[in-house]
Amino acid sequence: MWCRLTFVKFDPEKMDEGRKIFYDLHAPTVKKEKGNIDCYLMESVDEPGEGISFSSWETKEDGDAYEAKGTYKMLVGTIIHTHVREPKLKQYEVKTTKR
Repeated sequence: MWCRLTFVKFDPEKMDEGRKIFYDLHAPTVKKEKGNIDCYLMESVDEPGEGISFSSWETKEDGDAYEAKGTYKMLVGTIIHTHVREPKLKQYEVKTTKR
C-alpha cells in the first residue's frame, strides 16, 4: 500500500471552511481516482490548526498517476487560502513482514 500525507496548518479563523472544502470536494474527488483506498483529514488535538490530509493507494503507480493528472495541485489550489503556510507532501510505503 502507498500513502500520501500532506501536512497542513490552517488559519484558525478558516478551519471550518478548510474542513468543509476537504470533505465536500477533496475527499470525494480523490476517492474516485483509480487505486484509491481511502482519504481523510486528521486534525491535531495538541496543536490547533495542524492537520494531515491522508490518502492511501493500492500502488505507488496509482498515487503517481493521480499526481501526474494535476488533480492534487488543483485541489490544493482550492484550499490554500485557508492555510497559514505551504502544505508539505510526503509519501510512505506500508511494508509488512511475512510470518
